[in-house]
Amino acid sequence: MFLLNFILDSLFPTFCISCNQILLDNERDDHLCGKCLSAIIIKKNPEKSGGVLVYSPFDYDDVSAGFIKRLKYDCDRSAAAPMARFMTAHIRTSGLEESIPGAAIVPVPLHPRKLRARGFNQAELLAGRIGKELKIPVLAILKRTRMTTPQSLLESDAERMENIRGAFAIDSQSQIPEKVILVDDIRTSGATMNEAARILRSAGVRKIDYLVFARAK
Repeated sequence: MFLLNFILDSLFPTFCISCNQILLDNERDDHLCGKCLSAIIIKKNPEKSGGVLVYSPFDYDDVSAGFIKRLKYDCDRSAAAPMARFMTAHIRTSGLEESIPGAAIVPVPLHPRKLRARGFNQAELLAGRIGKELKIPVLAILKRTRMTTPQSLLESDAERMENIRGAFAIDSQSQIPEKVILVDDIRTSGATMNEAARILRSAGVRKIDYLVFARAK
């Protein structure tokens, strides 16, 4: 078994998301080498947008983009584990932990067609790990009602707002919590957050916080 693992590691090494150095066995779970991991600084302060507090451990930069690419576009689900750990650490240091009592985590949904194509919803993977670690219920009360163009392909905020308008609905069989921590991988213009928050408020959710791995500056 050791020889097999050695051969596989030699043929298919795992590289640090930040510096592209080949990772040691004990570094692979974090997807970062020890040097890059020690240099990580987790943000503490939330940002208010559209009446919602936005929490994220990172700005969108080369490192956070590397994680998102590895998870979402390379379809490497193992990247969700360190991403969720960073997000959980941010919850504990940013003040969001105070909102946990009575709250539920709600992942931003994918359209069923996109879910079938990718095989998983990255927001659900992150939400599930965070909820398990902090013992917060994860509720899939939002559903995607129509396909939309990826927000990253649109140039203006107005285009993104129009693109996402009417794309969400509440699952009619769901019990609606008073407080929601909405989870996604990235916030760009905030159009997805605002539309999801609008639908959640219309269903009776009184307090919404938004937790993402990274947010665009």
